[in-house]
Amino acid sequence: MFAPKVLDGTRCKSGVLDMCVNGKCWPVGCDKVLGSRLKMDSCGKCGGTNTCLRNRRKNKSNRFKWISTGFGPCSTSCGVGHQDIVIVCKDLRTGRTVSNRRCMKTERPDRYRRKCIVRKCRPSWFVGPWNECTQTCGGGYAWRIVRCIESFIDGTKNAVNDSQCSEFKPSERKTCGNEICPRWYAGQWSPCSVTCGTGHQQRDVICRNIGNAECNETYKPKLYKNCTIIPCDMQADVQEVMVVNPDEEKSSVSDVLYDENVQEENLQTPRYVVSQWGQCSTTCGVGIKRRYVRCKVYLPFLGALADLPDEDCKDDKPADSQPCFLGHCLADFEYRAIGLTPCSRSCIGGVQETIMKCVHKSNGSVVDDELCEEAQLIPIERRVCNDNPCPQRWQVGDFGECSKSCGNGVMTRNVKCIQEFSVGPENILRLPDFMCEQPVPQRERNCNRIECPSKWSFEEWTPVRH
Repeated sequence: MFAPKVLDGTRCKSGVLDMCVNGKCWPVGCDKVLGSRLKMDSCGKCGGTNTCLRNRRKNKSNRFKWISTGFGPCSTSCGVGHQDIVIVCKDLRTGRTVSNRRCMKTERPDRYRRKCIVRKCRPSWFVGPWNECTQTCGGGYAWRIVRCIESFIDGTKNAVNDSQCSEFKPSERKTCGNEICPRWYAGQWSPCSVTCGTGHQQRDVICRNIGNAECNETYKPKLYKNCTIIPCDMQADVQEVMVVNPDEEKSSVSDVLYDENVQEENLQTPRYVVSQWGQCSTTCGVGIKRRYVRCKVYLPFLGALADLPDEDCKDDKPADSQPCFLGHCLADFEYRAIGLTPCSRSCIGGVQETIMKCVHKSNGSVVDDELCEEAQLIPIERRVCNDNPCPQRWQVGDFGECSKSCGNGVMTRNVKCIQEFSVGPENILRLPDFMCEQPVPQRERNCNRIECPSKWSFEEWTPVRH
């Protein structure tokens, strides 16, 4: 049997101070007052606000701090390098180095770096970048600058004899561009398209290559060309250049009597009669063309023309032959290498190429390139020239602004002794001043020597004494 109510003062439940009073559960605070709702905080204080925890966190944050332990090792084993200051997070209670995360809420000191100088370095090899290959195909080579360099403590450098570098010297040249070059191949010319007059010929031209390389269209041989055969009946289409005898050129056409124009009244006295010129003796180049020239007279009693000895004709005998020219023979011309272009640089390695010219095979005279339209191209050679370091020289900058606008100021400029070993600003060595031609160019000079204008200066007011 349960009692209708518990005794006053009985705990409502275990673990709390709340008690039953007159049949109801009343709260009891940590101050042991009935009806109080005060509770014990985490610090064990009745009605407290956990102040001890905040103080503990504050003490904890002051426990860890960034500490400098000095400078680290030099970045190089010889010559001039740099050292970085070493900053670690330390536990101030134990003095031990802890994880950097412990100091994340504190301000970290700025990083600091200083220059360090170790023992003098032994000479070492300076290796420049590879230059472009001398040939894109067909076999070429690339080169680079390799020099033995001595470095000084002040950061300057000097080229020394290769024997002072103990290590094996890196290669200065390598082969490249070994792919087979694409090349044009031309077939035989077809017969002329006409049997007389001017026509044309054609041929097949193909590119033989390997891979994706293509032949250069600039050097593609011609597919078509004009051709001239024996003149047609009217000879109107024959384009022939004659080499005319100057003496004959002076005489008019009417002085020459052609056989097809002979009439009785023209030959009452002995006179030379000529035929038309025959064909040129060659199809190209300089040849000879001929005609017959005879001394004739008309004999009335026979009613016919008769041939006479040349001495019976009193006028000058016309020429029976003369040179003729039907255009150059392209087979007489070829491409030849006649030297090299000037070197592109006076030092640190330039490039020069083969000079290719169209020449006459027999006498070597240089002619227009059009006459070599059927000639085979020769390979162009590219080679390195003046592959030597540039001499030491002064690198002189511009003067800066004057340090004063009046009253004798100073203006300065950069003056360095340098030597170039390859193309590019990264391949310039800084040398001590004594290695360049003396005297050293002026590094500073006076400026604005004029006197400054007068001006008022003011002092502080002083109190007035009575």
